[in-house]
Amino acid sequence: MSDNDMGQRATELRLRAEEDLRQSPQPLLALSPEETRRTLHELRVHQIELEMQNTELRRTQMELESERKRYFDLYEMAPVGYCTVSEEGLITRVNLSAADLLGITRDVRARRPIFSSFILEEDQDIYYRQRKNVLATVATEWCELRMVKKDGSGFWAHLEISLGRDAGDSTVYRIVLSDISARKQAEEVALLRQSEEKYRTLVQYSSDPIFSFNVDLTYRFVNEAFARPFGKTPADIIDQSPYAIFTKDEAEKGLALIRQVFRTGQKKDVEVKVVTQSGEVRDYWTLADPIKNAQGEVLFVTCIAKDITERKRTEEENARLELLNRQLQKNESLGRMAGAIAHHFNNKLQAVMGCLELVIFEMPQGGRAIDKLNAAMQAADQAAEVSRKMLTYLGQVTGKQEPLDLSEFCKIWLPMLHNAMPKNIDLATDFPRPGPTIKANAEQILQIVTNLVTNGWEALAGRQGTLALIVSTVSHADTSKAHRFPVNWQAGDGAYACLEVRDSGCGIAAEDLEEVFAPFFSTKFTGRGLGLPVVAGLVQAHNGVVTVESSGGRGSVFRVFLPIFIEELRRLPDRIAKTWERKKGGTVLLVDDDKIVLSITGMLLAGLGFTVLFAGNGLEALEIFEQHKYEIRFVLSDVSMPRMNGWELLTALRHISPDLPVILTSGYTEEEVMEEVHLELPQAFLAKPYELEELEIAICRALGPT
Repeated sequence: MSDNDMGQRATELRLRAEEDLRQSPQPLLALSPEETRRTLHELRVHQIELEMQNTELRRTQMELESERKRYFDLYEMAPVGYCTVSEEGLITRVNLSAADLLGITRDVRARRPIFSSFILEEDQDIYYRQRKNVLATVATEWCELRMVKKDGSGFWAHLEISLGRDAGDSTVYRIVLSDISARKQAEEVALLRQSEEKYRTLVQYSSDPIFSFNVDLTYRFVNEAFARPFGKTPADIIDQSPYAIFTKDEAEKGLALIRQVFRTGQKKDVEVKVVTQSGEVRDYWTLADPIKNAQGEVLFVTCIAKDITERKRTEEENARLELLNRQLQKNESLGRMAGAIAHHFNNKLQAVMGCLELVIFEMPQGGRAIDKLNAAMQAADQAAEVSRKMLTYLGQVTGKQEPLDLSEFCKIWLPMLHNAMPKNIDLATDFPRPGPTIKANAEQILQIVTNLVTNGWEALAGRQGTLALIVSTVSHADTSKAHRFPVNWQAGDGAYACLEVRDSGCGIAAEDLEEVFAPFFSTKFTGRGLGLPVVAGLVQAHNGVVTVESSGGRGSVFRVFLPIFIEELRRLPDRIAKTWERKKGGTVLLVDDDKIVLSITGMLLAGLGFTVLFAGNGLEALEIFEQHKYEIRFVLSDVSMPRMNGWELLTALRHISPDLPVILTSGYTEEEVMEEVHLELPQAFLAKPYELEELEIAICRALGPT
């Protein structure tokens, strides 16, 4: 029975006793003895009941006090925190556990600032969202969030939020607060262990090498990808020094990086070359990352490496292709320039040489003037040779190619090479018999050999030394790939003849190796610089390649690779002397847009006994031919002309007179002029500048032998 119930019962008994006395019909003294005894008995019974009720009331009060004390103990001393928060967000009541958790002293517990001041900012949305749900559903909601004490220390808390009312019947939020930091820590440890296990599995079976170092610079951990290239297991490497795995240079480079990371505590990366168990050299990019403790001290260094061998090879190949492209562009530009220069230069030389020949022909022999004219003629011929060499460098050469035993050929010309060389130089040879057979122009192969041998003995700079001239046969796979010309040459599937010239001279600097085949590049004396370019051009014309290997002070090795000729070897015929004789007389139609060349060539033809008709272009030549077609024996025409060029004129003339002999001439080489396919071909071709004898031979070929 509660305190209120017992108090109400006592009041009712007292009121009833008073009412009975008031309703008594007479005073107690007027009662009979019997009535008096009965009344006194009733009063005693009432008194006893009142005393019993008072005793019950005191016992109930004691029980209430005991319950109150027990409730206080349960609330105040509970192991979990209890909080009451007003709608305004103020803490109005907390028990001791809550006060301890929040760092609140007992004498200032009530009316604390807003509850959110004890919740981390990033978790406040969780609290307010749950409180809103409680207000909407009148159901208990719970959440887990991070809280902080007044001293700034934090902990994980479990909150159960329910709705209630205070003594003033205002809405309040009752919160049960529990510290779950230990449980959370245990969960985090479990997750960490699970994560570490996953990480260890991923690391162990990663395709990239992953490893770590102790402070004493021994391996703390290595995965399979790190150990495999060395033919070892991770257990073989852990606790070992890098010196046990790598070469000395590799180990020192890697350890220098690790020491720097331990010293600075900063990430570092480096590219290293690693020699594997098979001897293969691989490139790796390695990132070293320091692992620190709470005090910032580096405990160990973890590294991850990435095999960048293919990327490096791709970069090197791209660099090589870029260099190749630049060289090809340079060669293409040089080819256009050389062709244009040769055309104009040779046209002018034609006029110079023609005039000189006419003057020499007309002047009496034996005078001093004739000597000077011959010297001028020789100089003009040398100038024409420079033009020819430039075109040779570009592979624009002509000449019949026939089967040739390279060993036998070199052996035949060996005495000539000995005579040209300085006496203090020894020439060693190695010519296999029979030698490799190539299809080549003998004069041009001799020019290749002579230029390479000359380049070799000049590299000795007058010192005692040795040259080696070697002929061999190699497979396409054994052809050299470095420092070669032409740069875009690719070996076929067959075998190659190799002509090798070695010298013990001064060698070639690394920065000059890519330039040795460039025209007019020379590290020797002024006036040189076309020997090796001519070699390169002649080799290119034979579908071959020339390479060079050298270093400063260690001599040079030049190798020429030419395709093997697999057909049966036939003996080369000796040079046949000219046996044709010209048929004197007759009319010639001469066509050229250069008036000087037209005039000089006309004089040369007149000197040979011909009557000359002149035309400045193809259209004019057709008109003249229509007028004199029955008397014209042959036509001598330039190729490059305005309005109608030489090829168009040739086609038109053949429609009118199919058997008419035609000689074409040009400042370009025959190979360049003939590179396009034409329906009609001339009987002969003359490359400018040409001498009178060459003109006479071309006429004989056009008209046929007697």
